[in-house]
Amino acid sequence: MIIEDNDKMRSYIVQLIKEYAVQIIESDNGNDAIKLYDSTLPDAVLMDIELKGMDGISAAEKIKEKHPEAKIIFVTNYTETEYKIKAVNSGSYAYILKENLFELKKIIKELNTKIN
Repeated sequence: MIIEDNDKMRSYIVQLIKEYAVQIIESDNGNDAIKLYDSTLPDAVLMDIELKGMDGISAAEKIKEKHPEAKIIFVTNYTETEYKIKAVNSGSYAYILKENLFELKKIIKELNTKIN
């Protein structure tokens, strides 16, 4: 599942990971992320921090409350330590800067290995 408010970035991430996914669910909204997670139970969530509606960290906390097994990977431009700490405290699986998206493939492969 990809939760990203920038349409071009979301499309780019889809292209980057589509070889590793059976299905990709997309949204631009933190509130939708929670509903979509509940209804689809994806293997992983790639989520930005700044989103429409609810921010990504709040959405991640709500998802993790109901689904502690959720694998949430933050994909963001925020380099500040405070955001990384909030992401870790929300139970995130990983934190990737958009400038380092090449790392995403490695993390998805690692995650697929753990799931299968």
